[in-house]
Amino acid sequence: MLAALAAADAADAEAQAAVWGADSAFGSQGAQASTQSSSFSKSSTGPKASSSNTTGGAGTGAQAKKNAKRAQAEKAARAQAEEARLAVLAAHRREAEASRMAAQKPAAGTKVSGGMSAHVDQGGRLVWD
Repeated sequence: MLAALAAADAADAEAQAAVWGADSAFGSQGAQASTQSSSFSKSSTGPKASSSNTTGGAGTGAQAKKNAKRAQAEKAARAQAEEARLAVLAAHRREAEASRMAAQKPAAGTKVSGGMSAHVDQGGRLVWD
C-alpha cells in the first residue's frame, strides 16, 4: 500500500515537472525528497488512515473517476471556448482585410493620372497632355 502511494506521488511529481517544464536533473531530487517525506508522514499515521479509505464505500477509485470526469468536462469546455475564440478571430481578420482593401480601392469619381494622358512625340520624349 505504501509502495503504491509512493509510486503515485512520484508519478504526480513527474507530471507536474513536465507541465511546469522543470529540468529533470533538478526536479528529480525535489521529487524524491517530497516522495520520501510524504511516505514517512503517511506511514506514521498507522493502519487507521489506510483502513478508513477502504471501508468508506466511496474510496479513492470513485473519487479518481469523479476527478477524471470533471477534468475531461473542463478540457472539453476549454476546447469549445478556444474554437469559438478562433472563429471570432477569423471573422475579425476577414473584416479587417475587407476594410483595408476598401481603403486601397480608388474612389469612383477620380481619374487615372489626374485625367492626363501620356504619349511619345517624334523625338522619343514622353509628353503629358
